[in-house]
Amino acid sequence: MWKARRYLAYSQNGSHYREAPDNYDPHRPWPADPCGCPPDPGSPPCYCVTADPCGCPPCLNCAPCYCSGWPTLTFPDSSQEAAHHAALFRRGRKRFELNNHLGNVLAVISDRKLAVAAGTQVDHYTVDIHAYSDYYPYGMLMEARSWEDIGYRYGFQGQEKDNEVKGLGNAINYKYRMHDPRIGRFLSLDPLAPEYPYNSPYAFSENRVIDGVELEGLEWERVIGALKILGGGLEAAGGAFIAGSTGWTGVGGIGGGCVFLHGCDVAASGVAQLIYGENQRSFTSQGMSSGLEAAGVEPGTAVELAEMGDAWISMASGGLYTWAKLRAPTTTDVLADVSRSYRGAGPFPRSYTANQLGVMGETQQAITYSGGRIAPAAQRTFTTSTEYGSRVYDNVVGGIGYEAKVGYKTLYSGSGNSTVLAQLEKDADLLRSGDIKKVVWTFFESPQTGRSGASQGILDMIEGFQAEGLNIITEIGKLSDAVITLVAQ
Repeated sequence: MWKARRYLAYSQNGSHYREAPDNYDPHRPWPADPCGCPPDPGSPPCYCVTADPCGCPPCLNCAPCYCSGWPTLTFPDSSQEAAHHAALFRRGRKRFELNNHLGNVLAVISDRKLAVAAGTQVDHYTVDIHAYSDYYPYGMLMEARSWEDIGYRYGFQGQEKDNEVKGLGNAINYKYRMHDPRIGRFLSLDPLAPEYPYNSPYAFSENRVIDGVELEGLEWERVIGALKILGGGLEAAGGAFIAGSTGWTGVGGIGGGCVFLHGCDVAASGVAQLIYGENQRSFTSQGMSSGLEAAGVEPGTAVELAEMGDAWISMASGGLYTWAKLRAPTTTDVLADVSRSYRGAGPFPRSYTANQLGVMGETQQAITYSGGRIAPAAQRTFTTSTEYGSRVYDNVVGGIGYEAKVGYKTLYSGSGNSTVLAQLEKDADLLRSGDIKKVVWTFFESPQTGRSGASQGILDMIEGFQAEGLNIITEIGKLSDAVITLVAQ
């Protein structure tokens, strides 16, 4: 993260600007100006630019000094105006901070690039570094890991350093109090000490320096931007997977969509916190804290509970999704399958039993491959050497085993030794032994959910068997209205 500490001051009518001096702070009043103009609160000092008593570069057709602000400058043509601006611009005077999530200034660079030569040619460019710093937890500079050449005023948590009394970086100004980073304590009492009797009035950031920052020398403020980005991103990925696998419809689509939106909300607040250096609350956190306050919880406590709950909900849901994907890529298919079981679609009512759906698939497949004839059970049953026992196909014709499934299936669809995983393992064993020449899996669209097909886990497993040379194929089918009506009667 970077931000510039340079400012531009404008004339009253906006016709001219000048780069402000290094000590310009728009939040503080200006001192009296060297030209004798009285200070004007809220605006930069005026400069006498008609001559050069203030050391200002000469300008063209300048009006006299205005004591209420910058002089009004006019230019006969655009080329003279451009020349005037070019005279004011100096490459390398602008500074940029590189900060971490706590706002600590880790490096200061300029807007100038340094050429590195290779012979008589420029090989590449390097950054113009003016300072770098590393800190102990309470802000003390690490020896041999900190250096500067410009006396940059900002450091730990982006606060201003006072190096005049105790040396470089040993006194930090927090608006209401001075902090000594060597001992991790403030040098004066906390102005809000009566409101926090459980805290030491000299404690810095309530002794919590990893997940928060000191707010102006008054209280600790949580900074969890990186945590929010990680948790929110993982939560959004999990929600998108669940909702996407159900076509973003039904209960699964609604639930997954809500998880996705909450994850995006939390991640966005984390990104905003890292960009702006201040704790940014998500919309859900604001809603949670409002609800807690309405229930009688003290506002500060409500915000704290809402922020922690918001972040850890994202971390928990995102972590569960990540664990499931890492442990077994198909484990999350179980969640998707559960959500699909509640989704109603299609022209037919949700009144079919699992047995009826199975018979529909077997019948439609038999009509397609064997004229509606299904082999006797004895001809469809094979003994395997796997731990899952015998394999019973829906049909067997000419040494080819047929398996019909209705709806979307995962490796863990089914029960006991009849899950898709167990059936595929038995198929592979029979193909290796030569008892079966080929296996055809047909996935029919469900008249209840409108969904069909195999999960990625099933497809990956079959692809592995195919790479081994085993003849297993999958296909998508559609149940005819006649078959549905016949079985449902």
